[in-house]
Amino acid sequence: MSPNTIFQGAKLKLEWAKHHIANLEATFRAYVDLNPYVLGSKENPETATKMATIRYTMELPSDIALILGDAVHNLRVALDHTVWELIGLDRDTQDHYTQFLTGKDRVSYEASCNGIKTPRDDAKKFLISLAAYKDGGGNDLYAIARLDNIDKHTIIIPAMTACTPPNVQLIRPGGSVWWEMGSPTFISPLGGAVGWGGVDPANTVQFDQNRKPTFAIGFGKIEVFPEDPIIPTLLHLADAVGETIGKFAEFVGTRAW
Repeated sequence: MSPNTIFQGAKLKLEWAKHHIANLEATFRAYVDLNPYVLGSKENPETATKMATIRYTMELPSDIALILGDAVHNLRVALDHTVWELIGLDRDTQDHYTQFLTGKDRVSYEASCNGIKTPRDDAKKFLISLAAYKDGGGNDLYAIARLDNIDKHTIIIPAMTACTPPNVQLIRPGGSVWWEMGSPTFISPLGGAVGWGGVDPANTVQFDQNRKPTFAIGFGKIEVFPEDPIIPTLLHLADAVGETIGKFAEFVGTRAW
């Protein structure tokens, strides 16, 4: 059986997930292009602390959370399609319980794999080899299932935004550089500040005006990927799903019928 002729549904769902990820990235980039921020500075005269600050003037588009959920769901469904087709190839029952299996630990995961509806032990052993449980070799696949489950019950709203200005300097009254911070990152849903302590109050904060800051959105303190950047994480998960579909195809293409 040719690997190129099977698991087409899973491949289509994966491509649709990638479509949503690209849409998410484009929506966020359009938001950033509106320059929804103000870079500035503040000081505490009592502690001689000088701070470089960022303040957001616009909230993130609500579409971002919805597109994120769509991307996660299609990644999960792509995995479900692989098991659905595998069970069909094994000529067993495909029903509403048929899904890609994950587990909270190795013992529960392997028990689920051994209990799946298929007459073939090699299929069960193959599923066990994917180790799609927490902290297993397939931890990314477990994380997709958890994210999808979270999105079923609540909207996954990005809880943090990271802004990295190209360069921040503290300038003496005469114009010379007292300290250069390089490219600090402000991480906050509303804004943030980084700074220097014990400095001359006459010093001023200066940003590089020739380049714009870069931005990223992140997950909040959720069970999986706490505070990780959303778009790179989704791209990584899409790669993990693609590799898994490839493993299914390779397994079916080389097994003894």
